[in-house]
Amino acid sequence: MTIFKYEIKQLRGSIIIWSAVLAVSIFFMLPVYIELLSNAGAMANREFTGNSFFDVIGTNIEILSSPIGTYSFLTGFVLIAVAINGMKLGLGIITKEYMHGTTDFLLTKPHRRSKIFVSKLLAAASAVIIIGVVYFLASWAGMLRGAEGNFDFLPFALIAFSTIFMQLFFLASGMLVGVVFPHIRTPIAIAVGVAFVTYVFGGFSRKMDYVLIGYFSPYRYFDGSHIIITNGYNSGYIILFVTLMLIFTIAGHQIFCKKDVILAS
Repeated sequence: MTIFKYEIKQLRGSIIIWSAVLAVSIFFMLPVYIELLSNAGAMANREFTGNSFFDVIGTNIEILSSPIGTYSFLTGFVLIAVAINGMKLGLGIITKEYMHGTTDFLLTKPHRRSKIFVSKLLAAASAVIIIGVVYFLASWAGMLRGAEGNFDFLPFALIAFSTIFMQLFFLASGMLVGVVFPHIRTPIAIAVGVAFVTYVFGGFSRKMDYVLIGYFSPYRYFDGSHIIITNGYNSGYIILFVTLMLIFTIAGHQIFCKKDVILAS
């Protein structure tokens, strides 16, 4: 519990900043974009048909011009941001001990390695859940304001909570990478690169209709258009998501518990 409390305290500033930025952005942007895209759908439906950009992000003007479609569109970009945050958080919470030379001190305390890893994981997971819940509440307020309650709550909630699942996915993968390569000095650069490359994979798989490539992009696991049409996640992708989460977490835990400590020079 001591390690968990310490890590949460260290993450407090990041939690506040990310929660505030995402909440303020979605609350004020939603009403503007709902009105803008609703008018675009009504006035220029023919011009938007077959737009390549829409193919890449996996939507069309009919979905986009609805309030829930607008929300899905904006959240699609938020997913990139939270993916970066999740990956950076996962990398940073492991590599900071090596880069700051505190690993040897931490591991000589009366704490099992398993407890250290799990405490760090729970602290980071708590941080991303808090950020996601704040985003959900701000989104709800923005939808009530912009759509005047004219939206289905279930697909809205599923899209909103995708921000939590996305962060958890990249958090688990980031911790695994951090355990395997603990001396990474620029977690943010790695996080941006991974988040961008996986997004490109998702867009390419949509545009070219290559299902296999979509498995390499967690953005496909929480496809907003699919959620709106079916009122649920794609079961195949969710099974893959859970499986990969378990693999990343268990592998990271096992390697952390057995890996020799070599401090950075």
